[in-house]
Amino acid sequence: MGGHRSVQQQDADSVVPVPAGLPPQEAVIARLMGVSLTTLMTTKARPGDIVLVTGMGPVGYLCAHLFANSGYDVRIVEPNAARRTMAEKSGLKAVDLSLPADIQSIQGKVALVAECSGHEKAVLDGARMLRKAGELVLIGVPWKRRTDITAHEILSLVFFNYIVLRSGWEWELPHHASDFRPHSIFGGYQLALRWLAERRIPLEGLISLRDPADAQSVYQELHSGKMQGLFQVFDWEHQGRN
Repeated sequence: MGGHRSVQQQDADSVVPVPAGLPPQEAVIARLMGVSLTTLMTTKARPGDIVLVTGMGPVGYLCAHLFANSGYDVRIVEPNAARRTMAEKSGLKAVDLSLPADIQSIQGKVALVAECSGHEKAVLDGARMLRKAGELVLIGVPWKRRTDITAHEILSLVFFNYIVLRSGWEWELPHHASDFRPHSIFGGYQLALRWLAERRIPLEGLISLRDPADAQSVYQELHSGKMQGLFQVFDWEHQGRN
């Protein structure tokens, strides 16, 4: 879990072996999977329940597949048409909340909303979908205010529908398992690497290898919304050769 650099040195208990045959550019995706694995390990929702994932960025895409692999009925909210298409091609079901028929099919039936966009309207829309005592987990970062939604609109739904609104804080779990605390950060990484090696997380065509020497361009593309592909991986082996 160190910073971006060509060589890492960690204690033996702070690393997880990469399964044989798993390419490093795919193995590194396990780190992002860990973000929503915490929610998967702590939610009260159970397999078969409806889970609504809002936002199909890298974390949201992985979150949706983690819950789908675990037996949940996963639905997607994503305003970007290209990302909705990407989700559908990967085997996920896309849901557009602007369609009344789609709203009616899940309203009041959703057990968990995994909010991965950081957009307050997604929080409000998700809260309206939850069943009584459902969970709304804030995984996406609310970097800035995007709407004129008031706190009252969300608080009213939380109060009258008994919603559990909580942070998607990744570090809620301990780094390592212990007696009576079997779930952990590194246990999540082990699961993530196994599922990656078993090809249970579709990644074909979604990873772009980038030269670390060109890092500023990568971040500028992210900032401007012009990024092509879902995952940008710095290729330290070929640094400066591209």
